[in-house]
Amino acid sequence: MRKLGKIIGGLLALPSHIGRFFQKRYFYDAYKPTRIEAQFTGHFPAEHHIQAIPWISHERGYCQSTTLQMIARHHNIEKPRDYFAFLIGYTFGGIYGLSRDGFFFPFSDPEPGFVVAAPVLGLERKYLITNDEELLLNTIRYYLAQDIPVRIAWDAAIPPREGIERGYPIPVEEGWLDHRADFLPHSVLFVGYDEVGFYYFETGVEDKLVGGEIGTKVADQTVLEAIRSLSSTFGLPWMYMLIIFVEGERVEGLSPIWRRNGKALVGFKFGPMAWGSFGIRRFAKSIERKGVDLTPEKIEELKVVLEPFSYTRLDNALFLKRHFAGDPEIEKAASLLTTAGGYYEEILEIVTEEGIISENVERMVSLLRKGASLEREAGKVFVTMSER
Repeated sequence: MRKLGKIIGGLLALPSHIGRFFQKRYFYDAYKPTRIEAQFTGHFPAEHHIQAIPWISHERGYCQSTTLQMIARHHNIEKPRDYFAFLIGYTFGGIYGLSRDGFFFPFSDPEPGFVVAAPVLGLERKYLITNDEELLLNTIRYYLAQDIPVRIAWDAAIPPREGIERGYPIPVEEGWLDHRADFLPHSVLFVGYDEVGFYYFETGVEDKLVGGEIGTKVADQTVLEAIRSLSSTFGLPWMYMLIIFVEGERVEGLSPIWRRNGKALVGFKFGPMAWGSFGIRRFAKSIERKGVDLTPEKIEELKVVLEPFSYTRLDNALFLKRHFAGDPEIEKAASLLTTAGGYYEEILEIVTEEGIISENVERMVSLLRKGASLEREAGKVFVTMSER
């Protein structure tokens, strides 16, 4: 798999035909899509609902791992949420540079993570694409009718829903989405359908694990709009997509997971974009540059960034300590992430309680740079683990 980075824009930030070429190449290489063919979708009843999948959601921003957690339960694999967060690696690393002003996103691209995670669970992940609306809707229904839950990635700012305020809104540059000022990439699980819409399990809002639920209803056209919005915003070379997981060959060992997560933490730079520890350093530099000139709106934006930035590192560290107890190298990495998460918590407290004033800027920048160094060191430990 190519580095997490000749990535999502080079890509999102390079408007030239050269940038678009590498962007397209990244998506095809990293996402490994298969185009949907009409002859491969058979007949399905007018309505169907998959039974026995528990509805799992989490208040914190773990939509990707929560989706996989429910899919795994469907395959009789019962593990905690943080296990799936570790397998996907979405909460390891970060990306800087998604807007002209400089924007830090404290997560990595989840799609390549599903590729690596699936074989460890004994599953095969299939990323299916099409530009045909009817074919997409029929394909989703076809798989649901076979009791195969369907993971959908969409813009959650579009479907009407109650209480989803703890997501991660990304300011979108002018011209990307003319009808809206922000955009919320999100992962949900479709579990049923009827003739006019689908039922899905929301992965956010609250901590919940309940059985016997049918999910939230969403109309066909809303599904299409929400998926299309995500595709167009990220510049995907296709209009619509869905992911399913079926039984597959199990891969023993965690070497691919350690390698992916380690490289995501260490990161690298590519033009105006930066990943992992390099992204955190650029984030620090942007705060140092803007300093006290940050507007109240930008300060609120910082709070939204810093909250998941801190808790994901602390949650990941706690999982590592518990799941790999007794391994000195992993415990070392966990301690590094714990300290880094503590630094980010301290910055969040500064912003929340005091706002940004001149004497705090230097402290915030220093803590971010220290955190970047610690994440880089943790990443190196992970890469070493992959070579055992």
